Amino acid sequence: MDVLLDDSHLKVVVGDTLASDLDTKTPDADTFVKQLAKMQDKGELGGLKSPEF
Repeated sequence: MDVLLDDSHLKVVVGDTLASDLDTKTPDADTFVKQLAKMQDKGELGGLKSPEF
């Protein structure tokens, strides 16, 4: 499932491992959300405040 986001109104800034995985500290929103979904599929997201896709 694709999630469409309006990049003109949203700026994403990441750091550490996620920035390395995406090869940038400022990925576009769609790339960021797709990466989070992949991480969730691998069981890499957890905790009370983690997003669910």
